[in-house]
Amino acid sequence: MAARRARHGPNHPVRDDGPRPRDAEEIPADRVRLDVRYVGQFHEVAVPISPRLAPADLDAAAARFHRLHDEVYGYAMPDAETETINVRLKARGLTDPPRFPVQPVGPEDPAAALKGERRVRLTGTTTRVPVYDGEAFAPGFAQAGPAPIEQTHTTVLVPPGYRVTCDAYRNYVIHATDRPLDALLSGLRQ
Repeated sequence: MAARRARHGPNHPVRDDGPRPRDAEEIPADRVRLDVRYVGQFHEVAVPISPRLAPADLDAAAARFHRLHDEVYGYAMPDAETETINVRLKARGLTDPPRFPVQPVGPEDPAAALKGERRVRLTGTTTRVPVYDGEAFAPGFAQAGPAPIEQTHTTVLVPPGYRVTCDAYRNYVIHATDRPLDALLSGLRQ
């Protein structure tokens, strides 16, 4: 499909027959640019324009183009035809921040989530370790590794020398046993 160019100039008056943005009044004025050039040239100038894109806005953008072209390239040709190559809109969608359910934090003892034991091979030796059900590993539960926590789609392995705590959002916070969790969290808050 060939690109359609909007030409402006003495022989091509601005027409008011294009689609309109639905909420143009909510688009900040500094977010819309036209890439404009003189017909037959190969370099464009980015020209700010009102998001309404009304004929008066296009006329003002044409005048702005000639002024910017003079600033950038050292000359302007106000009687020459121009063409708009691109219309650019920089937008950012704003959404409400996600809300994660906070669950009450219970005791540290994870016995209610214990599924059993399993032999695992870690650092060259085989040993029996407790295995926990991740769906039942509730906020507040804590366990030193080695310990696998099995869930439907993944298994989290708490390695030897580390400890896991399930937080109020059901995240597993794994940290070295020689660094208490409270000390780590207070370091992050600073």
